[in-house]
Amino acid sequence: MVNLIPCAFGAYNDCSIRRPNANKICEKKNWGANTKGLSNTLFTLTSFKIGCEADQYHIACFHERNGETNVYGVDSPVTGYSYFHEKLLNWIIDRMNIQPDQGPMNNIAELIALANYPKQAIISVGATRYTKFGETHYLQKDDTSIVVVYNANSYTPQQIEDMAKTKTFPSDVSALIQKVI
Repeated sequence: MVNLIPCAFGAYNDCSIRRPNANKICEKKNWGANTKGLSNTLFTLTSFKIGCEADQYHIACFHERNGETNVYGVDSPVTGYSYFHEKLLNWIIDRMNIQPDQGPMNNIAELIALANYPKQAIISVGATRYTKFGETHYLQKDDTSIVVVYNANSYTPQQIEDMAKTKTFPSDVSALIQKVI
């Protein structure tokens, strides 16, 4: 791998499961059918440098159970991640090329080869920090998970929370709404 060219971004969910005996991160991440999701609303990127389109966006996460919606993750600016822009891309390229199959890690280069060297990939920057509610409430059957990516220059966190409660979002908001089955 010599280069990654991000072309779009949006709401994504890679729902982990708490497995105390899991030896690999992938065993916590890839635990069943339909445990991933990507919003149908994606935003185009013309670059992934400081000042790009993504820099104005926040990620917010919500949890609904029995008709009650709670904030599950701390509303976070994407630029608040310690690895973003070129630093993130360089780290991903490095991991794809030289990460060993050791401890909780997999050899990504081997997995890419097994997948016949795909030309495109979906890469997640990771979850937001949990709220106190999120730290103590885990997804159960019939819950709804809501992940939202929105322009913080256009909407406030309260407006996004209100939208999450009705599960109604405008076209300039990337929302992923998933029912736990």
